[in-house]
Amino acid sequence: MTSRTMEFLVPQTPEQRERRIAALERALHDPDGRTEIDSGRLAEPHRYLDSPLTTPSVLPTGPGAAPGVLCPDAACVVDGEPTRLRRLFGTGMVVLVAAARHVPAAASAADVPCTVYALDEIDGTGAIRAALDGGPDGAFVVRPDGHIAAALPSSAPPALRDALHRACGRPTP
Repeated sequence: MTSRTMEFLVPQTPEQRERRIAALERALHDPDGRTEIDSGRLAEPHRYLDSPLTTPSVLPTGPGAAPGVLCPDAACVVDGEPTRLRRLFGTGMVVLVAAARHVPAAASAADVPCTVYALDEIDGTGAIRAALDGGPDGAFVVRPDGHIAAALPSSAPPALRDALHRACGRPTP
């Protein structure tokens, strides 16, 4: 996989360069041609589906939003500044709630340091909400590495607190 990716990203022979140019030109006009472009992903991200730090899901989440997988990425706006959802991860736990009205309850439930974002405030296009598909009251706990630790049907304090504790390896109260 790595060799194929490097051949596409940094072609070393005339044949490799021709293949790369042909794939890029085809992708401009043919959506099917985009599958030929090697994005540079050297490996698939690890999935922590059976980790003791992952809360099993009770939501009918798709494969892109299941606990244990890397959180989908999309454009968002935080404090008036455009950014990417994945840029919000990395320094601590993140809780994504469906609506701003859920932020106070989620923040009060969190006795683990975390940042709470309301999707109806940061997701102007709806792309994040569609990818996560947590419903009108759903909440997602995202680890610093960007993996979803829990997909909850609501941001109810007991369930959210338990999910945060589990994600940090703490016993639940």
